[in-house]
Amino acid sequence: MSFKWKEVEYALKALSLRGALVQDIFQPDFKHLGLKLYLPGCSFTLLFRMDQSGVAFFPLTTKLPRLPHPQRFTQFLRAHIRGGKITSAYQIGRERLIRIAVSREGTTSLR
Repeated sequence: MSFKWKEVEYALKALSLRGALVQDIFQPDFKHLGLKLYLPGCSFTLLFRMDQSGVAFFPLTTKLPRLPHPQRFTQFLRAHIRGGKITSAYQIGRERLIRIAVSREGTTSLR
């Protein structure tokens, strides 16, 4: 089931990602992307589903398997946002698009 714009808005407000440290980025399979995040007192994975049936994201606290060889997009994200802090996460208009800005020490923000 794919999120509608209102569900994206609600989920982002409930998660409050600002200030979360990006500890790792991984892919459990070709349809999902996971961000392992840390907030004081709380560690969780934000799992994004991206396939033909729709797009959604969910917070998880369980461990997931990983692809044996990371895809290029995963490698790109690891190189640019791992170790950074989420400075903002918001929905673009009334769309199902989310913009997550991450800042790493000594670099500019990646959005």
